[in-house]
Amino acid sequence: MRLQHLASVAALVVLGVVSAGSAPATGNGAASKPKPVRVFVHDASVLEGASGTASLSFRVTLSRTPTKRLSVRYATADGTATAPEDYAAAKGTLTLGPSRRTARIVVAVKGDTVVEEDETFVVKLARAVGAKLGRATATGTIRNDDELPKLVAGAPVAVGNGAGLPAPFASGTWVPVTADGTLARVSGGAVVSRTTVGVPTTDLGMLDTAVTDDQSVVTRLIWAASDAGARITAVNPRDGSVVKQFDVTARPGGLDATERAVWAFHFLQGTITRIDIPTMTARTFEVPGAKATGIAWNEGFLWLLTTQPSRALQLDPDTGAVKRTIDLNPPFPRRRSLIDTWWLSAGAGVWATLPNNGAVARIDPVSGAVQYFPTTPYGDPFSVAVGSSGVWVATDRAVLELDGTTGAPKAAASMPTADRTGFVSIAYQYGAAWLGNYDRGTLTALTEPGTPLPPPA
Repeated sequence: MRLQHLASVAALVVLGVVSAGSAPATGNGAASKPKPVRVFVHDASVLEGASGTASLSFRVTLSRTPTKRLSVRYATADGTATAPEDYAAAKGTLTLGPSRRTARIVVAVKGDTVVEEDETFVVKLARAVGAKLGRATATGTIRNDDELPKLVAGAPVAVGNGAGLPAPFASGTWVPVTADGTLARVSGGAVVSRTTVGVPTTDLGMLDTAVTDDQSVVTRLIWAASDAGARITAVNPRDGSVVKQFDVTARPGGLDATERAVWAFHFLQGTITRIDIPTMTARTFEVPGAKATGIAWNEGFLWLLTTQPSRALQLDPDTGAVKRTIDLNPPFPRRRSLIDTWWLSAGAGVWATLPNNGAVARIDPVSGAVQYFPTTPYGDPFSVAVGSSGVWVATDRAVLELDGTTGAPKAAASMPTADRTGFVSIAYQYGAAWLGNYDRGTLTALTEPGTPLPPPA
């Protein structure tokens, strides 16, 4: 009987049976308390519009109906969108209660006609009275609804795997083809000749380039740099014959030229090769500590783009002595981990591409001031060329024309994606931009909206 009695008591405990009118049992013998009311704020988005303001409304909710009034404070905070340029900062206190379980925080968003990436800011809740915070931060997205005029793009011409930086000329556009080590001349929409200038390679890290010494009255030669071949070749643009070849330091990564000299940087090194055109002799000089990614001539000075750290160096073109150092610190978050700097071009300012940050930089060659312009709505920028009426930027999936003074986008065109390497190279000459797509092995001509294309590339 004693054992039966104990078993009955145990069963009653397990089943939670209690005497009538008693409080439910808890682990510590106390009565359970109702769960606190929690406050939640939810994400929101809105199209920005072309002018005036739009309302971005954040919904605030409670986990359950409260028995009395409660309050919570809120405030906005910048993200990629900033106040007051993109939206009007807001802060205040919300009051909710038994008859009001939801509320809204309304923020005014400013419209514009600038083509840009979607931008965000946040609303944060704090200091809840009579409730606890559930979801205390919400993201507001200002969705871009602007569209640029479309650039005119010609039909792509197949030149071969690993198409590099083209060199436009009256006799055709010369395109270095990294995979077979040739310089292809494109005319009438087809490859009409090839000149061997380098060493064939299928290494995806190698990129060949070309340039004309066209800053003189008469263009003399086409110059091609073979990345894998450690060679710079001068080619006669009239018949494609080799005038002279120069064996140089490993990895000549890019060229620029004037009427008197050609300069080549060597990828991720401090070596610069200078070829004097009148004597056709080559020499080198060193820029200590530099890891070069681009080179350009501007107004009597040579400019060198470097990475780790990201800098633009103004150099004496005859000695390589550093005259000025300009740090590049883009105010945009890193988007990828390829390389911080990649290409340099000069004309109305010195322009550099910053692929990891999805931006280009404009350096004032006189004051050294730097402006940054995002390209992320159209991809990550790799190459840049200064044209007669704008700056042309090639991303991994589009081409943009920017205003050369303000950096504002003027026109754009989507292009076949360079989806393996991202290597796209752009040059400007004869009223058109010429795009080499490494992954697609193509050359494409582009012009401004309403402007006819030049004769078939």
